[in-house]
Amino acid sequence: MPRGNLEGIYPRMIMLKKSFELIQNIKYGEAFRLLRQHKIDINLIHDLDPDKFFENVDVLVRELKSVDYLNLFINSINESARGRELEFMLPLSDEDRIKNLHKEELD
Repeated sequence: MPRGNLEGIYPRMIMLKKSFELIQNIKYGEAFRLLRQHKIDINLIHDLDPDKFFENVDVLVRELKSVDYLNLFINSINESARGRELEFMLPLSDEDRIKNLHKEELD
């Protein structure tokens, strides 16, 4: 009995969360493939943390292994701050957690 198209459904928020985790763990190759497969802006690799990206750009070049993928990434880079729009999905820092716990006391 066919099971339908359930195997092909990937909720976008789950894919974004997974890609954020990969990017934060400097697994740029896996993040690139995930973003590309699900048609999510590849520029997020750079936008989430530009300083960290520039420190580890060699990792991206090594992990992509394809000139075509590298060209695709370079062409996707733009000035929009899509990563900043999606910061709400990033895990909270310890300082932010403490602020949230004591929000009433701070006001």
